[in-house]
Amino acid sequence: MALLAAHVRALGVKVVAGPHNFDSDLYRSMATSAPNEYLRRWSEMAAQAFGAAERLMAPHVDQLWVCSRADADRFAAHHVPPDGIEIIPNVFDIGQPLPPPMDGANLLFVGQANYYPNEDAICRLFTISRKLDDLGIVHRMQIVGRTTDRIRSLASGLASVEIVGEVQSVTPYLENANLVPIALTLGGGTRLKILEAMASARTVLSTPIGIEGIEVENGVHAIVEPDLDAFPERIRQLLFDRVGASRLAEAGWAFVREHYSHEALVSRIGNALHRLGLHDAQSNGKSFARNVGTEVVKEMVSFNPFTRLLTWTLLLRMASSAEVVAAELGAEDRSELSNAFVTVKKRPHSLIGLEGSAMLPADIGPDQLVLDVFAWGRHVLRHKLSSEIPLETSGMLTLEATDGGVQTTCWTTGEGAFISSPNEPVLTAPASLPGVQLLTARFPTLLGPLTFGTADGLGPTLPNPAVWLGPYRPSTARLSKLRDKHRGETAWLVGNGPSVRIEDLDRLQDQLTFCFNRFHLAHDKTRLRATYTATGDKQMIEDFGQQIVDESGGTVFVAHEHAPDLLGDYIWLRQVNTFPPLFSKVPDLVVSPGGSTPFVAMQLLYFMGVRKFYFYGADFSFRFGKSQIGADAFRSATGEGNHFIANYRSNRPWCPPSLRDIGAAFLAARLVIEAEGGFIRNVTHGGLLEIFEREDFDRALANS
Repeated sequence: MALLAAHVRALGVKVVAGPHNFDSDLYRSMATSAPNEYLRRWSEMAAQAFGAAERLMAPHVDQLWVCSRADADRFAAHHVPPDGIEIIPNVFDIGQPLPPPMDGANLLFVGQANYYPNEDAICRLFTISRKLDDLGIVHRMQIVGRTTDRIRSLASGLASVEIVGEVQSVTPYLENANLVPIALTLGGGTRLKILEAMASARTVLSTPIGIEGIEVENGVHAIVEPDLDAFPERIRQLLFDRVGASRLAEAGWAFVREHYSHEALVSRIGNALHRLGLHDAQSNGKSFARNVGTEVVKEMVSFNPFTRLLTWTLLLRMASSAEVVAAELGAEDRSELSNAFVTVKKRPHSLIGLEGSAMLPADIGPDQLVLDVFAWGRHVLRHKLSSEIPLETSGMLTLEATDGGVQTTCWTTGEGAFISSPNEPVLTAPASLPGVQLLTARFPTLLGPLTFGTADGLGPTLPNPAVWLGPYRPSTARLSKLRDKHRGETAWLVGNGPSVRIEDLDRLQDQLTFCFNRFHLAHDKTRLRATYTATGDKQMIEDFGQQIVDESGGTVFVAHEHAPDLLGDYIWLRQVNTFPPLFSKVPDLVVSPGGSTPFVAMQLLYFMGVRKFYFYGADFSFRFGKSQIGADAFRSATGEGNHFIANYRSNRPWCPPSLRDIGAAFLAARLVIEAEGGFIRNVTHGGLLEIFEREDFDRALANS
């Protein structure tokens, strides 16, 4: 590159060089502190070679891009006029901040030990760990990244040091880290290890060299400590002052998001090229979108008029990776569309998949929807839904074993209903409801996929019915004894939505109530104690299952695919996830999650003989942020505000709602109950759940 710069510039072409670091200075410093003669001589030769290239290149470029102010100053002092240098820093994908660990004293360093500056820093961390041990500070120092025999040997006698080695993802280690100490004394450029830590909202303690290139304010975004001998005391302070450390981490995350994200990089590059005379580079969004080259390869869409659920899948080809792509599903002439989510996924052959779903309000039609796609925070595509939208005109409700074989009940609003399976069914029409026909199909056996549809619309396929049918034994004798216990009674499903009023809860204390998940956190505010409590949320069970069992009101049900490792008095429900979700009439054998724990409760209460339901606190309006890229896909949402209970999720990431599952499950519950003369009515104050008929709360309570 250095040799070509002068010749290219002579052709009248603007030349931009990106040497990244002032490498001659970097290798010169490595030679000075090299631990052996071989590395010293090698570093000196590298310094001479890079120095020659830098001197040869510098006079013949129009702009020099470096990644830190320190490197800019070094080039300016040797070869290049300051106005020809642009600082284009390294950046990192910024998701939502990871929640801080609940406890522990975990210190994390990420770096390849076969790079001498990292090896030197790791050895210094070993010394720091010894001093922490001497001070009686319990901690765990984890070293993550490719290591060497020398490092393993040096760590062998250190009680608090763990050499992890290479890992597929550092995210689990960042999740558990309380503090990221960086003891670098050599190096150049921008430290990606620090950007990654700060992008995960982890507290950083670093030497000035370690954080060089990231222009933090000491004590605000991170702690910068030039004296390595002071590191043990700094670490002790940060471990004991969790509030202060958390404040640093949050400020660091916000700082990196503003200055070291891909969005910030795009702006910096545009400004640099604009100053070079490329005027379109600064703000021409069309040029940017054209360069990304977003192309729709495949599109699939469906709309269910019953639930008003729209699902929209796009397959894109574009010059970017999935990690920097975001998408928003909205409606024309509407500033915000609630309950509209898009998930970005990697697909084979370098394609990017967008999976969108929206539960549309009555005043918005599917043909009004648009999908906006962004790369590095900049708009690259607006795609409008086709006017030809296939409709879902059928669905499955139940699938159960009978004395004569297998039976399934389905619904349809279309013409020419059919069932496709390896076995020939016998079709009957047991019931009709307003606007919908129920059909029952009986099979002597059911060996393969089951598809139900109509000639004029879409229908579902259950790929493996045997997963649902079992055979299963009752999960517990206690549950079997609850059959028909509440026959003829009315049940109240009490959700945790923001619309819940404490005075309403107090008025429900004499009713048959089913509460959910962490409702017990409201026990200090209301007299209501649930008759039953259920949790069927995998994340809830993993994070708070024992607390739910210990502190909830009434009989506690835990729905999970396997009997959970929880202590105490609860009833396990065998939960089997299928799509479409099926309404189980035998929850002592199996229940469906249906994307929502209240759906589990509906199946249980049906088994107990209940056919009249009031659903309260079901706001059905979800708001959440995107979790850290690379984190557990199941826990890909963050944020609070979706519940009447403050800090309901304790700042932990969680699984975003599946509108597809919830919509199909709630419709199945409604049709099953209504077919037997019952009802499920929504008595929530406001909210967006319209699958169930609405009724006023006070009127419902008076009739209950």
